[in-house]
Amino acid sequence: HITGGVLSCWGIFLTPYGRGGIEAVKYHVDHRGTYEWGGESRFGSSIFGIMRTGWAHGPVHDMMVNEGVTILFHGHDHVFVHQVLDGVIYQACPQPSDCTYGNGCYDDAHYSYGTKRNNSGHLRVAVNPDYVQVDYVRSVLPEDEPLSENGSLVYNRQVSHSYSVGIAGTQENTARGELPRLLGNRPNPFSAETLIGLCLPEMRKVSLKIYDVRGSLVADLLDRTLEAGTHEICWDATSGGPQPHAAGIYFLKMEACGYVQTRKMLLLR
Repeated sequence: HITGGVLSCWGIFLTPYGRGGIEAVKYHVDHRGTYEWGGESRFGSSIFGIMRTGWAHGPVHDMMVNEGVTILFHGHDHVFVHQVLDGVIYQACPQPSDCTYGNGCYDDAHYSYGTKRNNSGHLRVAVNPDYVQVDYVRSVLPEDEPLSENGSLVYNRQVSHSYSVGIAGTQENTARGELPRLLGNRPNPFSAETLIGLCLPEMRKVSLKIYDVRGSLVADLLDRTLEAGTHEICWDATSGGPQPHAAGIYFLKMEACGYVQTRKMLLLR
């Protein structure tokens, strides 16, 4: 829990420990301020100096702002919520094993702002010299794939929301946003044929290649312009040469207008 001292509805009871992101940080956001994080009571009065006498750095949120914190990854609401307050990103971490694909603690934590996505999945964070990339990678059981959420299809290992923070500022890309998505292959593992899914927000030229663990090109599946939408490309691992491809790990690489994604595949014999 990143906040405390806020009444929270848990079932039919009110619990005093509180939950949530920016809604419970500053009173002016959602009238649920906490002195630990924003310095204010749940009635809007400044009480941090009274409750934490001698703590010169001030409440946690102000300390993060002053120290230039970029992102706070927090729990324990088991849900994906991406929010920003005073330049600090509050990122609630999702639950990677929710077989109901529910919405975690949206209601109990009173999440009113930001980008919210259902479970299940995990966060993938890539730290580069100039920027940080955060992807929400979904997990879907084979028997449930694809999920239908708000009119969109969700596949296992699909990136359903991503954003980057760096010298160029913050850019968000939602499931209906600007980035192409490599959805991976199904089935995986596979023994002969597998279907490779990709999703394009607009017409793009796409390159789709398969490499072995040595980095050698195994198959050049696609190099042409595709219409916007979801596409599936079949790879037959029993063809393409005098001998079927050997069992093992292969890497699928998609390039579209400078955006690159890779996925791992396992071929069994």
